[in-house]
Amino acid sequence: MQIMINGKLYPQNQAKISVLDHGLTIGDGIFETLRTNNNEIHKFNEHYARLQHSARAIKLPIKITKQQLKQQIQATLKANHLNQARIRVTITRGIGPAGLSTNCHNQSIIITASKLKKMPKTGIKAITTNLHLSNPEIKSLSYLPNVLTNQKARQQKAIEALLINNNQQATEGSFSNLFIVHNNTLITPKEKILKGITRQEVIALAINNNIKTKETTITKKQLEQADEIFITFTTQGIIPITQLNKRKLPVGNITKKLIAEYEN
Repeated sequence: MQIMINGKLYPQNQAKISVLDHGLTIGDGIFETLRTNNNEIHKFNEHYARLQHSARAIKLPIKITKQQLKQQIQATLKANHLNQARIRVTITRGIGPAGLSTNCHNQSIIITASKLKKMPKTGIKAITTNLHLSNPEIKSLSYLPNVLTNQKARQQKAIEALLINNNQQATEGSFSNLFIVHNNTLITPKEKILKGITRQEVIALAINNNIKTKETTITKKQLEQADEIFITFTTQGIIPITQLNKRKLPVGNITKKLIAEYEN
């Protein structure tokens, strides 16, 4: 694998950043996960806008232009001979003193690309777990709560953990956005979530296909009684949930319709 660091490609075993980089020592940085579609970077403009949003939220200057970032991603894809790829862009605050200072220098901009492995659309198992994320709209390197939550799911032979906040509302997954279908209405949470790129695509598809759609809160009880449940995320699109905790669910007609439209 060839890895891009600050505009230069390195073999994987030679790709290095400083051990004093605050992205490593205290998780001070941001990231975006992208994918390619027919050799094109899917929704690059939207991902770059979200990257900028995360950067502004933590007051992190991005020392690369939009066009430079796109060119570096394309160069990384070419160096790794990838057409269908999962791309990760990581931007750190840089090297700084011990502690929580943001007075850093030598920002690291890291781009990796690997072969995109598709999950089956037949459905996955998910669990519910109590977790209230304080800043879910920021794609921060401080990802430990999500890691531990997903670890809990894996221990229960599940793929995803759906988060229940302090108000007993289902918000999102550890790595995904959440949709349910109830009484032929598609519902997805609106507030205190990561504004997913695929989420927005699915909402638009639903509206264009005359599927009644609401962006509103989902209570834990509504989630547990939903007719259909699916998640969305960049690398896989729409993935149905066919088991939530111990309850089995079908891949319903609305989910099937949206998968077909999204994959078309």
